[in-house]
Amino acid sequence: MLHNDYKVYINRLFKMKKLKHSVFLSTLFVFMLLTLFNRVDINAIETASVNCEFDYTVEVVLTNTTFEQKGCFKTFDEAKAFFNAEKAKTENLVIRDKKETTRSKIIDMDYGYAVISTYPLSNIYRSSSLTGTDNAQATYVSQYSKLYYHGSELNSHGNLVYKVSISGFTGYIAPSQVTLVPWKLVQDKAQFILRDNTIIYSTEPDVYVVKSDSSGNREMFYYSGLSASSLIGPYGLAPSWLLDGEYYSNDGINFYYDFQMTNKVSSYKYYNYFQYLPLRTRSNITGAQFDEYLKSVGRTNSIYYGQSEEFINNQNKYGVNGLLVFALANHESAFGTSAIALAKNNIFGWGAIDSDPMGGADTFTSVEHSIREHMARNLFGYSNIEDWRFTSPAYGIKGSGFNTKYASDPNWGVKIAAHAYRVDKMFGFKDYNYYGLGVVDDLSNINVRAQGTIGSKVHYMIPGENLGLINQTIAVTRSVGEYYESTSWYPIINGSILDHTNQGFYLNNVDTSLGYVHKDYVSLLNTGKWQALPKGVLPTSQLLEITTPPPVESNPHNYIVAADGNLNIRSIPSTSGVIIGQLADHTTFYGVAEPDGKWIKLNHNGRDGYVSADYVKPYTSSTETLTGYELVSNSLTGMNLTTTIASIEEKAKSTNSSATVTVTKSDGTAKAKTEYVVTGDKITINGSTYTIAVKGDISGDGRINSSDYVTTANHVLRKKILTGHQLVAADINGDGRVNSSDYVALANHILNKKKIH
Repeated sequence: MLHNDYKVYINRLFKMKKLKHSVFLSTLFVFMLLTLFNRVDINAIETASVNCEFDYTVEVVLTNTTFEQKGCFKTFDEAKAFFNAEKAKTENLVIRDKKETTRSKIIDMDYGYAVISTYPLSNIYRSSSLTGTDNAQATYVSQYSKLYYHGSELNSHGNLVYKVSISGFTGYIAPSQVTLVPWKLVQDKAQFILRDNTIIYSTEPDVYVVKSDSSGNREMFYYSGLSASSLIGPYGLAPSWLLDGEYYSNDGINFYYDFQMTNKVSSYKYYNYFQYLPLRTRSNITGAQFDEYLKSVGRTNSIYYGQSEEFINNQNKYGVNGLLVFALANHESAFGTSAIALAKNNIFGWGAIDSDPMGGADTFTSVEHSIREHMARNLFGYSNIEDWRFTSPAYGIKGSGFNTKYASDPNWGVKIAAHAYRVDKMFGFKDYNYYGLGVVDDLSNINVRAQGTIGSKVHYMIPGENLGLINQTIAVTRSVGEYYESTSWYPIINGSILDHTNQGFYLNNVDTSLGYVHKDYVSLLNTGKWQALPKGVLPTSQLLEITTPPPVESNPHNYIVAADGNLNIRSIPSTSGVIIGQLADHTTFYGVAEPDGKWIKLNHNGRDGYVSADYVKPYTSSTETLTGYELVSNSLTGMNLTTTIASIEEKAKSTNSSATVTVTKSDGTAKAKTEYVVTGDKITINGSTYTIAVKGDISGDGRINSSDYVTTANHVLRKKILTGHQLVAADINGDGRVNSSDYVALANHILNKKKIH
């Protein structure tokens, strides 16, 4: 007997006067078949629920377009209970929900992938409450990443969350961020549609492959991707217990024969050497050999070709491995040929956020400046246990390593390791297994001592389960009694660790900055070949006096950008020139007009650049910024929470007695002279209009409070990116970028430790 809903639908068909008889019969036949076999079409949303009066159904995936219904339920808990009982005897089982917005309506499945379907990235949290961001409490991954799916559950707030894992990080994600793709569709290489309506015509499982090269080196490879798998590798030598073939793994450490990861290859674990070698080590490869490698791969157009010695020079100064940083530059800047590298001398993607890489990327005066800043300062925090970004002293994986916070690409760590491996292989493995790689037990607070004795000073403690951190590694130099001597995660100066960058003014001899860890807490994976360099080759670890470079004399700015948006800077005075940078609207600069008057020549990062004269106008300081205030893009900043409009006008009249100043709220309402300015106000000075940016008042409510702190933290974590006047307001220290130092300043203001003025 037909379901009542079918009767209603058929009655409606009879009432459609223009419906042809043959069409009606065809439609009726299809519905009778659906009733007979209890199947529904994945794309036919209206018919997806005709067999169930409630929201939830438990069904079997037959193809990418058909399901077989097994049960109909009023609540998720009821559906989940039936699902759990049934999946032991039925494969390809899913739970579907009428209210779910994906085309397939799937909200649970036995196994498969959860594909990130939101741009540009999504957060994964250790906690099912989807909170916590420091250290290993959360990570983020880029759109279209494939997450291993472990199940659906209701959290303590009664909200549905998915338990997932990727690159060694297991946690929870909001259903709105992903699309569930059952293993059946992966096996069948079937088409499916993501939450953002992107059509994926097929996908394949991510697999690890072991195979030998022509010299007999058994090497590791990784195939990963959504619509088309890409090859990563070779990235290391395979262990003896992992035979040639294909394997599955969620972390690249533990390997299985099956996608469900129930049939383990071995109890042994594999830690890829360059992926887990702490950066506080040194390479035996020379800068000249780095250049030789660039030449061998056809990258003599790299901006650091001929300057690769700087990786070794700065290694020897700061105690950060030159090969690992060279590999990082090769990955982040396409061997020094990317647009960001060419335009900004930025070879590490520093500051380049996923939503606006070029706009967010920092600018450096030279290649040497980029390398020095990265090795002396930028990477310091990632190996500093007290820093919120710390999860491991090595590149690692999403579960532990720089990869957790540095990059959204879940395969970032293994890709850099592959670059390092290929360079080292070319020169006869000068670095591979040079240090003994020791894996520290996943315990909390293991002592790293100043000497190999139980009563000696504790330099620092290696965290573990207390911070959710695993797979911590040390670079072992030698065995000393009951201890392993290893390179310190921090510079050691005069017997104490340096836990801050000192603005880059320090020297660190990585051969003498050593610590000692008891052997009971370390699994040594290989016997190293390390030998200390002769005395005098590396500098003595020490603090240096912080010096401020003298101000650079420059010509006064004589042009201002007058464009609706950013103005391109080109390599030659022609629209056919390469875009080497951009200037934001209302930016001032010094330039010289070309003879034809159509282009303005300016200096951009130490090289000549050209902008169209059609989008600039003459500028004099008296018509623009005021003493004590600064114009950043089109935002006027430098005022505080108690700055009144009258005080701004007073400054304006001190340089121009006829100056006029008016301020309106963001909604256009005029403000009185006695009112305070807030972020987002529009200020017009002598006919030129800017947006106010009060440092710390990111929300524009005229206060600095916890909401501003959270907003800034979300920007740093790349959860919600700030732009325009809000970005300027969040740059508390005015260094041109918003990072952890800015939200620390906000916290100090809120706690009345140090006020923002």
